Amino acid sequence: VHATVKTTYSMYIGFSTSELLGMEESKNPIHIAIMNFYRELIFVSFKVITKQLIYYYICRWAQYNSTNGFCRHTPECLASFACALNDWFDFSRESYKIGKVAVDLMKKYDVVSDCAPFVYLAVYSSVALLVEPYQSCADMLQRGYEFSMSKGDTDLASRNLVLMVQNLYFGGTKLSVLKKNISSRINLETQRSHQILLPFWLIFEDTVFTLIGDQEMLSPNIEADLTEGGTVSSDYLDFLCHQ
Repeated sequence: VHATVKTTYSMYIGFSTSELLGMEESKNPIHIAIMNFYRELIFVSFKVITKQLIYYYICRWAQYNSTNGFCRHTPECLASFACALNDWFDFSRESYKIGKVAVDLMKKYDVVSDCAPFVYLAVYSSVALLVEPYQSCADMLQRGYEFSMSKGDTDLASRNLVLMVQNLYFGGTKLSVLKKNISSRINLETQRSHQILLPFWLIFEDTVFTLIGDQEMLSPNIEADLTEGGTVSSDYLDFLCHQ
């Protein structure tokens, strides 16, 4: 995987931002179908395979994109590759450049409504944090949340929202504001039975309420319900809290 990431990186390093943005959009239906296949493969892979293999697929996707031309799926491809590059190597400048190109290409190819939920999530929860203020990244994640909800994609909407609140917390937003936001989200996630992201909301709640000195107001029995139901183990919650 290490060699694959380096090889893929070498295919993009020689292009300036203006050159990447100047790439013409391919309308070839076969090329678009293959790019979409990679997209679906990677989206599914996030739930079932290791991070290393995901990065391998992302790099292969980015290599195919570089060799065969840009298309409507390129923004999501470059956003994914920017995250992989940033996580695998300390290439913060290049990661940020590629991530910003992904954002700008959405507008050029007129695919903002289709790509924004994932592109904003990938770029503004990862590579942009190295350069832009937390509040600015939180604003873009809020837009990702809004685009996700307009499409009915509650999974990406929730992920954008979780990371938006995290950025607001690190950016110094008033704890009283976060407290109200987090409590309403916990109630909503519980009603939806969206258990995957609920532990993160519980961690935010515990952190904020502890800082405020209002621990007795923590949502009752939610952690017990999760652990007893077998959805999320107590060890996993401890791990998340540690992270």
